[in-house]
Amino acid sequence: PVKGEKATQREHMRRIERAARRYAEDFPDTQKNNLIFFGAPGLGKTFVADCIASRVMDRAFVVRRVTAYRLMELMRKFQFDGSEAQAVDYLQTCDLLFIDDLGTEPQTKSTSSYLFQIINERNNNDLHTIISTNLSPEQIFDLYSERVASRLMDVSKTTTIRFYGRDLRMTRRN
Repeated sequence: PVKGEKATQREHMRRIERAARRYAEDFPDTQKNNLIFFGAPGLGKTFVADCIASRVMDRAFVVRRVTAYRLMELMRKFQFDGSEAQAVDYLQTCDLLFIDDLGTEPQTKSTSSYLFQIINERNNNDLHTIISTNLSPEQIFDLYSERVASRLMDVSKTTTIRFYGRDLRMTRRN
């Protein structure tokens, strides 16, 4: 049991597994295009997103995976001198983009505008995005501009799934 929660961590993860399988199998005809996985470190957010990405790739769709840190690096180079244009184009046009660890990237004056560019372009083109983050939805609104947070958390396009429980990396395995 997890204090304050109705379901055990295992029961909750089984629900998440079912939702992830449904998303991967229904792709690209999912109920909503975007998923945001949030919760403390070590709960399986990246693992579940990677499983979805792998299944979607197995079904011959183009998937790109990038950390939020790397995304900002690519966008900075693209904006500064036009290099990385092909990489940025791939991120804006692939069938499924998985952005891992949102919130770990350096926060500069340009961070929100770079993120806005990617998310807005993908939403406008009806493309799918999965984001994993340790930030809560409230922290997303605090950290990023309102324009970015609004697009990330748009309930008509995005399903948010909270992960909870004990850090699996700290759990002894037999």
